[in-house]
Amino acid sequence: MTDAQKAKAISFMPDKLAGNVKVNVWMEIASLRVSESFFGTSYPLALSYMASHIGILEMRGNGVGGPITSRSEGSISESYAAPSIPNQDLSSTSYGVAYVSLMRSFKTGFGISGGI
Repeated sequence: MTDAQKAKAISFMPDKLAGNVKVNVWMEIASLRVSESFFGTSYPLALSYMASHIGILEMRGNGVGGPITSRSEGSISESYAAPSIPNQDLSSTSYGVAYVSLMRSFKTGFGISGGI
């Protein structure tokens, strides 16, 4: 991550995150999870989403998050398996959801060209 990419990514972040004293730490962590070769010119935006996601999670504290897997009422309780969702950790913030959406827009696959 270059200084210019970092500055651009921070400019995309909301003020409450961009102005936080830990923003540089979040950017460094985000750069470990975001591939410049995958996102190309959208790399700073992807970094911004990931760093914002990391920042929001840190600001929330050490609470437990995720899907509900059991419930109890009096002496009766039931448990069930949580669904397996790719990138489930990213679904816990709007920035993580935006990152996944951006990532999906770059997804490549086989295609058929031409036709009959």
